[in-house]
Amino acid sequence: MNCFASGTLLSLMLAGSACAQNLFHTSFETAAYIVGQTIDGIDNWFSFISPDAPEIVNGKSTASSGRQALSCWGGSPDLESTQGLLDGAWAQTVLLDPAHPNNRVVRVQCDVRLDGPDTGVGPANDLLSANLYARNGVGGSAYMYMSSTGEVYCFADGVGGSNGYAFSTPITLGHYATLTITLDYNSHLATFAIDHVEVGSLPFGGSPTEYFRGATLEFAALDDITIIDPSLYTGYWDNLQIAAFPSCH
Repeated sequence: MNCFASGTLLSLMLAGSACAQNLFHTSFETAAYIVGQTIDGIDNWFSFISPDAPEIVNGKSTASSGRQALSCWGGSPDLESTQGLLDGAWAQTVLLDPAHPNNRVVRVQCDVRLDGPDTGVGPANDLLSANLYARNGVGGSAYMYMSSTGEVYCFADGVGGSNGYAFSTPITLGHYATLTITLDYNSHLATFAIDHVEVGSLPFGGSPTEYFRGATLEFAALDDITIIDPSLYTGYWDNLQIAAFPSCH
């Protein structure tokens, strides 16, 4: 809902994985994440919108791995209406100054799933989505939307404007897909991958003073029950990883 790396870059990142700086990782399995409770205020999570809407759920059928995942039900009375959307967004802040030569590439990766009926094909039918954001500083950010159309769309904002609904990639509703956004602060390209297969790159940011801020998970639905019933949908997120890839030479 409108509300990994390129081949060469991916090879370099894999080769230098031992040098990667792990900035944040959670599979929502630790004692801090209690089944039936929200994540707002836990493990440095904070709410942009709808702090009480997400919930830790338990069960191998709902987790990508292990037993726990983060969930948001579209019928939750705690989802707030914002500019025509029933919207919930929860952020994990990791401040990183990419001006340092060892922090020029940042990867945000998460397993994402959307359960519910298919609404058709194409942007006009994108009525609800479970989203992953890689948040940039003063420049534009990059986004991936797992849509009710049974597709993943990629977005990025840069100095040249916004690029949206790019690289439409079919996925299966009701199943997890691994979404990856890699921000390269050298080229100012955001590269997107689905299940570790690159789908394309878009320009992001552009300011020399920008810096990586963190990741956001979002559930968003058109707030019009005559068009879509959000209560038929549930979004899930698991295995969020944020890493920086320094020069290892």
